[in-house]
Amino acid sequence: MKKVIEIIKNLKKTPRGRGILFFTFYFFFFLILAIVARLSPNDSTMDGKEDNENVFSFVEYNGDNYKYDYTFYVDSYTAYVKGEKNSDKEWFNYSFGNENRDYYKENFLYYSDGVIVSKPNALLDITDSIDTIIKKSSYDSITNYQSGKKVYRYQISSATINNILGMQDLDVEEKPNEIVISVIDNRVTDIEFILDSYCVATRTCSDSMKLNLKYSDFESVKEIVNDNNN
Repeated sequence: MKKVIEIIKNLKKTPRGRGILFFTFYFFFFLILAIVARLSPNDSTMDGKEDNENVFSFVEYNGDNYKYDYTFYVDSYTAYVKGEKNSDKEWFNYSFGNENRDYYKENFLYYSDGVIVSKPNALLDITDSIDTIIKKSSYDSITNYQSGKKVYRYQISSATINNILGMQDLDVEEKPNEIVISVIDNRVTDIEFILDSYCVATRTCSDSMKLNLKYSDFESVKEIVNDNNN
């Protein structure tokens, strides 16, 4: 240590020595900063691929017993779906324009007035595939609020959505679609799908598509029975 101090004293005596000391000091200063930055934990990441599996699972958060309220906006029309789910059975009301009809769903079959019918709106394919869509999307960010609310943001390409839904491949360059998920007390309360790019690419709409999904009454839905079987 004495030798180091002696060397520093000698270097201070000449302009060249002082220059060496100056650059040596800043070299070690920035080296330490780089090491600290590398070791410091990062609270969020814009590249969610490695975190995607662990960040969010709709099934894990909400289980299979809850009430739901969906609103589908496609260009100038609006459709509403309001229902409840218990295990693999669901009851819901579908409303669009003058149409207002009740449905019973078990597994992947839809019933109305006691007979098997087709799905009332193709956008239900998306609500049936929430977990898969999120896991195939890119995690963007999470915002934590003092109230305890968490908001997750994801991005997903139209081609990926089409692939999940079993549709034909898309080969388009586009702005990614967005998914915004609100979580309160470890329950998903809201999901917003902003699918303008998807709907234009698939010619499902002319300009815009948005799905607002709301969830409530977790674990409070009693057994659902198909009362229209007779």
